[in-house]
Amino acid sequence: RKKRKVFHLGESLVGTCAVEKASIFMTDIPEDYISITSGLGEATPRCLLLTPLKFEDNVLGVIEIASFDMIESYKIEFVERIAESFASTISIAKINQQTVKLLETAKIEAEQRTLKEEELRQNLEELRATQEKLTGQQEELSKLLGVISETAIVVDFDVNGNFLNVPEKFLRVLNLSLND
Repeated sequence: RKKRKVFHLGESLVGTCAVEKASIFMTDIPEDYISITSGLGEATPRCLLLTPLKFEDNVLGVIEIASFDMIESYKIEFVERIAESFASTISIAKINQQTVKLLETAKIEAEQRTLKEEELRQNLEELRATQEKLTGQQEELSKLLGVISETAIVVDFDVNGNFLNVPEKFLRVLNLSLND
């Protein structure tokens, strides 16, 4: 198995084809450029066709075809059309991958929002329960204070010991008047 080659833009015929965004057709191929090997032997091809995989003015790759026979112009046009179709398919596949990733991200975010909403709903229920409990305690305290004020006698004095405020009940119980 041969190593996979990487070509940079403008480097070699493949890189040049990608930069120019146009097919390159060669019939004068140097002996050391490429050789085709099969079980029957090895030989230098007679011609070479490089065609960019181009979609909407973006080059996604390059197809390189070497042949022992001359490649006729209608075959070159066919390869160029196939290259456009490949490029379109690759581009659509990339867009579909991005869409799948975006959908997965949106799904995860929706799940996280649902969890947060549930947590907030639980917190709100706890707050309501606490508020109801406090309201109940406040009502009990108000009743208790009412009972205390009904049963207890509270008298206000000034610093000299003089009565400032005397409840009527207190005066009735002692058979006194406010002036007494």
